[in-house]
Amino acid sequence: MTMESTDGALSPLRFTANDELTNSGQIIKNFSSLAFKDWPNEAGFDHLEEHRGPIELVVRGDIPAWASGSLYRTGPGVCSVRDTPKGTFDISHWFDGLAHTHRFEIVASSDEDAPTNSKVRVFYSSRRQADGIMEDIKHHGTYRAMTFAQRADPCVGLFAKFMSVFKRPAGGLNIAVTVNTDLPAKAMCSRLKANTSATPNGEPELGHRASAKNVFLATDVAVYMEVDPATLEPVGTVNQSSIHPDLKGRLSGAHGKRDPVTGDFFNFNTELGRTATYRIFQIVASTGEVKILATISGNTIKAAYIHSFFSLQVMSSSVSRLFIIKTAACPFFGQEMFWMPLLSMLPSLADGS
Repeated sequence: MTMESTDGALSPLRFTANDELTNSGQIIKNFSSLAFKDWPNEAGFDHLEEHRGPIELVVRGDIPAWASGSLYRTGPGVCSVRDTPKGTFDISHWFDGLAHTHRFEIVASSDEDAPTNSKVRVFYSSRRQADGIMEDIKHHGTYRAMTFAQRADPCVGLFAKFMSVFKRPAGGLNIAVTVNTDLPAKAMCSRLKANTSATPNGEPELGHRASAKNVFLATDVAVYMEVDPATLEPVGTVNQSSIHPDLKGRLSGAHGKRDPVTGDFFNFNTELGRTATYRIFQIVASTGEVKILATISGNTIKAAYIHSFFSLQVMSSSVSRLFIIKTAACPFFGQEMFWMPLLSMLPSLADGS
């Protein structure tokens, strides 16, 4: 975290465990005083323009050459749609802004071709990922796809809002929470050819090279969207059920986890019904195999919204990794904001079975 000093310079602001009590008190004070109403919330609804580029950016400061590669980010980009049958349609929640993906290509440069004294050159490009939803809004004047917290049209009603979880979304999916590169599942690999653009002399074009073999966007549904690593053009969507038939639930974690040693990918799949069923799965990096590590269900297991989780490496002869997952229950009248433990210690066996 950084903080601006009186002379305009940015300096780091560091917190330790000793600051926890003070910070907790400040949080309560801020909520009591409604300080959040003074935040510049409108900035979160600024409209972003596409830059399919790549365009070269000015580098101020220094980026080390070892940081060369492709940096991907995704998030909301379009928050209002003009010229609909009902006028301009405004998206009411940050998280429902239409997907917009960004790519920064950091290229190590020689002294001869660098426009500045920086050791690298940086090229930027971006692309929208939800044009289908934008066209649907423009045609109908309302957001008919599944949303996170968009204010519902009172003419639509609660039942239709609920059923949007189960029906095919209008205009496609708005997937704009996390970027996953080099996912190892063979079933998820695209049919793309080489992910480099070539100039007439056959050399890769500067700024178009992509260090990632594949790029998948994720959100809280059990679907990944693949985009071209170089151009960011949407390639298609992959449902988790297509990589393993048991992953048939509609929800999943937006933030899957990678094992820093093996590269294995971990996530969960949530199947809704009379009782909820959670399946923890692993994609083995070395083989691309998808394994179901555990299935959790029962009369006492509640349906829950689980955005993310974390894993810990444990020194044990039988258990190599524990998954700590906290949930927010989903009662009829809305999400409970008090966090409740669902799964506390879920082992991934050291022998990979």
